[in-house]
Amino acid sequence: MRIGVFICNCGGSLKNIDFGELRERVKRLPDVSYVDLSSSLCLKEGLEGLASAIKSEKLDRVVIAACSPALSAELFREAVAKAGLDPETLSIANIREGCSWAHEGDVTGKAAELIAMAVSRARLLKGIERERFGIARDVLVIGGGEVGMKTALRLSRLGLKVTMVEDGYKSEIKAEPGFRPPEEGRIEILTGASVAEVKGHVGDFRVRIETADGKVERRFGAIVLAGEGGSRRCRSSSGGCRAWPLSVSL
Repeated sequence: MRIGVFICNCGGSLKNIDFGELRERVKRLPDVSYVDLSSSLCLKEGLEGLASAIKSEKLDRVVIAACSPALSAELFREAVAKAGLDPETLSIANIREGCSWAHEGDVTGKAAELIAMAVSRARLLKGIERERFGIARDVLVIGGGEVGMKTALRLSRLGLKVTMVEDGYKSEIKAEPGFRPPEEGRIEILTGASVAEVKGHVGDFRVRIETADGKVERRFGAIVLAGEGGSRRCRSSSGGCRAWPLSVSL
């Protein structure tokens, strides 16, 4: 395995780290075959240099020692991906907020330890296999109050077909403030209904709904719990209706 470690001194602002010594320590770590020191790794030239080194040095894993991942992780992930590596194999050590800025006095030793831990983590990281699959563009909205109706209307205006489950009466639904008739038949309202069972996953839910006329089964790409009352409309004894991908409060 060939691990590359890219260290950034954040424009020379990390005064309490001896980067010359740090670089020599990192070079001696197992499986580390390349160490680079930069002052602007998150800028365009730094990211281009990162991608170029990954290719030229034929690196298998990348460790970034720089600022907090919350600030620049996505930039580094994109650069790693452009260089042909899986971004999930990127390991980051925070030597600025988590080291230099947190202490007074020399912290070269702590920075070296943080990088050593990131290198150890990089050895164990594995890429994620990705695949594409179709998703249902129908949305189930549970709850027919004002929140549910506004949610259904907004989703329908995005071109999505919406089924709204409401255990009240249609006359009450029409009387809710702010409600307008469904546009182009994209909203279906099932009154006196409840969700009995949910199977599947995000993008492909298979839902069994109990209505006054019997049970119906539908396929939805997403489920919205619209308001507090929506959580009471799922009556599955198996517990399969406890978790939903999205709750909305408007």
